Amino acid sequence: MSHRDGGLSVDDLLEAVGHPQRRDLLLELLERTTQDGPTPTIEVSAQHARSDGRQSTVDRAQLSRLEACGIVDWNETSHEVTPGPNFGQAEPLLHLAKDDVIDWDDTGEEVRRGSNFDDLEPVIDLVT
Repeated sequence: MSHRDGGLSVDDLLEAVGHPQRRDLLLELLERTTQDGPTPTIEVSAQHARSDGRQSTVDRAQLSRLEACGIVDWNETSHEVTPGPNFGQAEPLLHLAKDDVIDWDDTGEEVRRGSNFDDLEPVIDLVT
């Protein structure tokens, strides 16, 4: 994924949402984008609060990958992430992914509880 100012391929988009940390961050931005107001911003650090009150994590490698393809803009100094110039290209896939119900068990492991997105999992596994 390295198309900062150009169009993204289907593979790029699937890779962007294929990792749980990237997908979680992008879904949070999508949710904030659909609300009225200024440009959505997420302040990220070791953990950041999601709109549903849960804590989420995202590491530098995942942020770098999303920024390299222009899906997000990441300010390392202020620790802020905003939608990038290619965020709109990811929105249709993110709308599909947001119906994917994800929860966490007592040990912090991700648990899927049904999904419209499950049909894409084999494809995502191939490109990530």
